[in-house]
Amino acid sequence: MGKVYAELGRWEEAIARFRWAVALRPDFNEARHNLEQALRSVSQPGGLGGHNG
Repeated sequence: MGKVYAELGRWEEAIARFRWAVALRPDFNEARHNLEQALRSVSQPGGLGGHNG
């Protein structure tokens, strides 16, 4: 679900879902990677990964 939110530019919701997945399964590397990507996206100049979602 986090990936869908990310694709829609709904970064806060995506990050929340990725954090939830990592909390449930700390060894879930894909969720951890997606969380890192989402956090990078919101920290880029221009804000929220360039999406105005």
